[in-house]
Amino acid sequence: MSYCLNPDCQKPQNPPGTKFCLGCGTQLGLLKDRYRIIRLISDEGGFARTYLAEDEGRGGAKCAIKQLVPLPEVQGNPQLLAKAIALFEQEAERLLKLEEHPQIPILLDCFAENKQRYLVQQFVEGQDLSRELQQHGAFGERQIRELLQDLLPVLQFIHDRHIIHRDIKPANIMRRQKDGKLVLIDFGISKQLAQTVMSKTGTAGIGTQGYAPMEQLLTGKAYPASDIYSLGVTCIHLLTGADPEELYDPREGCWLWRDYLLQGTKVSEDLGCLLDKMIGVMMRDRFSSVEEVAIALNGSATDMLLDPMVSEFAYLETGINETTETVVVAKLGAADYRTIGEAIANVLSNTLILVRPGFYAERLVIDKSVKIVGDGAREDIIVESKLSPCLQMQADNVVVRGITLRHRDWTNVQKVDRFGRWIIQFLFKPYAIDISEGQLILENCDITSTGVASINIRGTADPRLRRCRVGEGANYGILVRERGRGILEFCDIDGQDTGICILKGANPAILRCQIHNMTADGIVVAKKGEGKIEDCDIFTNAGTGVRIKKGGNLAIARCNIYGNREQGIYVESNGAGPIENCDLRGNDRGAWYVATQCAVRRSGNLE
Repeated sequence: MSYCLNPDCQKPQNPPGTKFCLGCGTQLGLLKDRYRIIRLISDEGGFARTYLAEDEGRGGAKCAIKQLVPLPEVQGNPQLLAKAIALFEQEAERLLKLEEHPQIPILLDCFAENKQRYLVQQFVEGQDLSRELQQHGAFGERQIRELLQDLLPVLQFIHDRHIIHRDIKPANIMRRQKDGKLVLIDFGISKQLAQTVMSKTGTAGIGTQGYAPMEQLLTGKAYPASDIYSLGVTCIHLLTGADPEELYDPREGCWLWRDYLLQGTKVSEDLGCLLDKMIGVMMRDRFSSVEEVAIALNGSATDMLLDPMVSEFAYLETGINETTETVVVAKLGAADYRTIGEAIANVLSNTLILVRPGFYAERLVIDKSVKIVGDGAREDIIVESKLSPCLQMQADNVVVRGITLRHRDWTNVQKVDRFGRWIIQFLFKPYAIDISEGQLILENCDITSTGVASINIRGTADPRLRRCRVGEGANYGILVRERGRGILEFCDIDGQDTGICILKGANPAILRCQIHNMTADGIVVAKKGEGKIEDCDIFTNAGTGVRIKKGGNLAIARCNIYGNREQGIYVESNGAGPIENCDLRGNDRGAWYVATQCAVRRSGNLE
C-alpha cells in the first residue's frame, strides 16, 4: 500500500511500491495480507479514520476500512482504552444487525493487527448529498419529499434495533450510482464510542455542529428524536443551500429557514409544518418516532414504514385483502391461542396472526390465506418440527414474516441409498419448508434443516423469499424442482453442501443474495434446469461458485463470484446462458471452465 496507517505519521501518503513510509519509517504492506490502502476518506475527530482500500482477496474490489484512533488522553488511560476497544468491537456486532438493509453498507470484516483495530465495510459508489447540493443547487419540495420517503424506512429499521445514527447530515447520505437509492453511511462508531469515553474525559459534544440537537451536544445522549432532528436540519439545508448556523436565530431561539429559500422556491404548508416539528429545539416539541413523521408526511405510516425486510410486492401480489381480524398467539400471558396451528385452524381467511416470542414445537399446515407475523425478534420466535416440515403450503396466498423455522430430521438421509432417499422424501418430506402450490411470501425468517433441504420449491409453487437467512445443516439450502418458480431476494444462504440446486423444469430468479461457505458448490443448475442470477455475491465455497451441468441454462449478470476453491463458473457440455458484467477474480482455479459445445455468451466480465 502507499498510505501509512501509523496514526502519528505526519506525511502518510507514499509513492506506489514504497516498502517503508517516507514520513515515519513504518513498514508498508497489505493489511491482513489482503487490503491495500489507497487514500484517506475521512478523519472523525480523534476517534476513527476511514480509508478507501482494495481487497486483494476479492480481486481488487473496493471497500472502506475504518481504523480506531483514540484520543491521546484515552490512549494514556488503560481503563478508557480498554473500554474504547470493547465499544469498537461491540459496534461491529451491532453493524451486523444492520447489514440486512439494502440502504446500509454491509460489514465485511473486523480484526486487529499491529495493535490497531479495523472494521471493513462495503464501499458505496456514488455521491453524497453535500456534493450534489454544490453541483446542482438547492432542492425543491418534490426532492425533499422523495428524500424523506427513501430515508424514513431506514431510520425506522435502525431504531427498531435500538441503534441511533447520531450523525445524520448531507455528507453521510450517499446517492448510490447504480440505482439512485439513498444510502445512510457512517453509523456513528466514533460517536457511540465517544458517548462513554468523552464523558469520562470531561468533554461533550457528539455529532456535527449545526446538525446535532441540543441534548446530543450538551450531554452526549441521543434518542430517536435526535436522529429526526438531524434529518430535519438536513432537509432545510438542502432546501435553502444555507448552512444550519445561518438558518437559526439564537437570540429569538427559532429557525428562519423560510427566509433563505431561493426566489421562486415554494414549500407547501403541510411540508413546512412537518419540517418545523422535526427541528424543534426541545425534544418535547419534536416528533418522538419515525412513525409519527411518516403519518404527518403521508397521512398514514402503513405503506411507508413496513419493515424494510418486507418486499415491495408482499402485499400487492399475495391476493390477501385487508385483514378481517387480528389474533394473538402466545405461550404465556394474554392470548387468543397457545399454538399457531390452533390459530390457523380456527381463524377466517385474511386474518393476521401475531406470534409472540416462545418455542413452538409444531408443524404448520397452512390451508387458508393468512398472515403469520412475529411480534418480536425473529430469533426469539422459534417453530421447530421433527420428521415433517415446519411449514407446508396448502393455500393460494400466505405471508410469513419475522420467525425462526427449525427442522430436525431423524432419518439421517445422508447414509441411505438413492432408493431409500426417494422413499424418505416421499413419506417424510425432510425439509423445513415444503412449497408445492400457491404463493408464499416469506420475509425476514431464519430457516434451517438437517434434512435434504431447508426449503423445497416444487409443482406450481411461485414463492417470494426476501431477507431470509437459510442456515447450515442441509444437503441443499434451497431445492427448486418440478416446474418450481419463485423469486429469492436479499437472502443469505450459507453452510450447506450446496446453496441452491435448480433441477429439471425449474426456473427461479435469484437477486441480490449471498451464497457462501458451502462444502460443495454455491449454485448448481442440473439438466434442463433454468433460471437467472443477478447482483449476487457467491464466495468461499469448497467447490465452484456456479456449476451449470449438461443441458442447464442460466443467465448470470452483475455478480461477484470470488474466493471459491474451484472455478468461479463451471459449464459442462451443452450448458447455456449469457454471463455478463460479473467479477470473477480471486477463485483458486480461475474464473472459468467452459466445455466445448456450450452456448455461453460472455461479455463485460472481469477475470
